Amino acid sequence: MSIRRISEIWAWYGNDKDNTTNVFVAELYNGDVWYVAEGSVNVNLAPDMLEDGVWLEQIRDLDMFTADSPVESVDQLELELEAHL
Repeated sequence: MSIRRISEIWAWYGNDKDNTTNVFVAELYNGDVWYVAEGSVNVNLAPDMLEDGVWLEQIRDLDMFTADSPVESVDQLELELEAHL
């Protein structure tokens, strides 16, 4: 598992795009894009790279895993990916 780039974006969530949150996104060299909303333990595999303003409810996740604790930073996302992939 090797990360090409890792970043923090903002995203909408909720049924009516009524809330925003920070999202940590990691693109791997194999093309996989893993993301997690700040404070969540649900780490998801997205079909494409995510950008600011994405609506989380509309992403059709391809896979997921549960982090060992709530993810609060890009560094923590990287550690979770190393532990689970």
